[in-house]
Amino acid sequence: MREFLDTVGEGIHHIAFDVDSIQKRLPVMEKSGYPVLQTGEFTSSDGRYVYVDTLDDHKTLVELLESAEPRQTVWEKPEDDSVQPLLGTNKVEQLAIVVKDLDAAADAYCRLLDMEKPSIIHSGSPEVTNVIYKGKPTEGKSRYIFFNTPLIQIELIEPGDSPSTWKHHLETYGEGVHHISFVVKDMDEKMKMLEKMGYPVIQTGNFYNGKGRYAYMDTTSTYKVIIELLERFDT
Repeated sequence: MREFLDTVGEGIHHIAFDVDSIQKRLPVMEKSGYPVLQTGEFTSSDGRYVYVDTLDDHKTLVELLESAEPRQTVWEKPEDDSVQPLLGTNKVEQLAIVVKDLDAAADAYCRLLDMEKPSIIHSGSPEVTNVIYKGKPTEGKSRYIFFNTPLIQIELIEPGDSPSTWKHHLETYGEGVHHISFVVKDMDEKMKMLEKMGYPVIQTGNFYNGKGRYAYMDTTSTYKVIIELLERFDT
């Protein structure tokens, strides 16, 4: 963790997977070419962790977690309706990663998750997507793919040659986590709220199929990652 902070800076360090037995799963990772970086025991409960070096293939590290205590994975709405998360939800819908080679990264995630390769999606026509980046219209060319895991969707994005936040991230920071997403209602209201809090909009656009829209907010100063607001249209 110290090395990451010193070399990369603040941001998302890894994605974690609960496993029944690290002892059983770790040799599989090592045999696949992912060596151990760090191991340790939990201090607040009975459990342990291992970080493995998946950076080249998956553009982020993978952590294996083994815990004797079950983890709460579903948000329970509080009895007091006045208590609400800032965006109206605390479910992180998506973790998105910018990559140079979409096919290679997708193949690596297929092996990691033991999933068939989903269809690659190409950015839609500008008339549909209506991408605005830093206040200016752009084609926002990209190719992307979605992996649906039980708790979070992993999106891989390969930017095209037109200006976009994804292209800027790849050229400035390299491959890696670009944003986390939350599905919201009344996106315009949430955008105004975040802008008033000092988090300006970076890019907006519609889904490639016109069935929703998104907004990237510059929340990195506080949350150390871009937050994306997603609003799906009723069909």
